[in-house]
Formats: sequence, C-alpha cells, structure tokens
Amino acid sequence: MRRSYTPRAWHHRWVNFAIELFLDEAGDARVREIWERIAAAGLPSRLLELGNTPHVSLGVCAGLDPIDFERKLGEFAAREPAPHATLVSLGTFSNRQGVVFLGVIATRELIELHERFDALFRGVARDPWEYYRPGRWVPHCTLTTALAPEQVAPALRVCAEVPLPIQTRLESVAIVENPDGVVHARIPLGGRARSGSRS
Repeated sequence: MRRSYTPRAWHHRWVNFAIELFLDEAGDARVREIWERIAAAGLPSRLLELGNTPHVSLGVCAGLDPIDFERKLGEFAAREPAPHATLVSLGTFSNRQGVVFLGVIATRELIELHERFDALFRGVARDPWEYYRPGRWVPHCTLTTALAPEQVAPALRVCAEVPLPIQTRLESVAIVENPDGVVHARIPLGGRARSGSRS
C-alpha cells in the first residue's frame, strides 16, 4: 500500500523542507563538538537543541511531498558519488537571522552536483528559496541560528577556538522537515566518481 504524507496541523510560515547532505562520522563529530562549545558558553545552540544532524543544504522550499520526492531523490543519490568537502572558514550572513556557519570550499565536484540536484528539485518544490539556486548558493554547514545581534561576535569567538579545516565526506542525502528536524528519508550516495571530476 502506498504511503501518504499529511502535513501537520501546526504548520506555519517557519516550516520548510530542506534537502541536506549529511557529513561522514568524523566530520559529524567535529561539528557537534562546536555545537556543544556554543551551548557551554551560554549561547543559543539551536541545532543541538533541536536534535538536528550536521549538514550542507542543497535546497530549501516552503512545500514538498516527501513521499513522492523520496523515489526521485533515491534515483539521484544512486547516480551521485559522495563528494569530499573541506570546511575551511567561519562566517555569518549579513542579515538578521543570526546565523554562524562553516564555509565549504565550492569545488567543481560540489557545484556540479548541486546543479544536477537543482534541475530535479525545481520541478517538484513549492516556493524554493532563491538563496539556494545555482549562481547564488553558498555551500555551508550551519553552526547555530537565531542569535541576537549582540550574540554573533561571542559565538564567532567560541567557534574560532576549533582548528580548521575540517575534512569530511558528504555521505548521504536527506529530506528534512523543519523547524523540528524531522528526517523523512536518508539515502546514501552511491554513484561512481565521474570521469574528469576534480576538486
């Protein structure tokens, strides 16, 4: 019997679906260490509080049927090799969302994977976020969000205590419903390395 998806009654304007690349075990542990340091400093560590998984988002949208999209994403994942990622810098976005993140080197391998993903995603996503479209996407791994303006500098100082870069592999892709981080599907990347693909 085919599964069906029923949106939960508490949906509001902050709810969205994110398609996320999850880090390998070693990279996951390094990022979680930073989340813990943020919390220990008495600062909001939202992803730790919500039980999220360290990730690099490929796309975000306001609406999506995760059951229907899981099959398409599975076919995509089967073709895609797990890319290497270098988390090399610490930053914040120039907006009022109070985000601190680790910047990921935008290798050709990663950019081309994102372009192939976007061609799939834009056909099924409702109101996809423009920040994640090719040409605008800034690959990053979020460390915390929703900081007050006066908390951003202290959070950056705490995060700067952890040596960089962090070398990792992006091993799986997941459909995540936010804000509470419900993982509807997590699919390993399993394709062979593409001919001529370089960092």
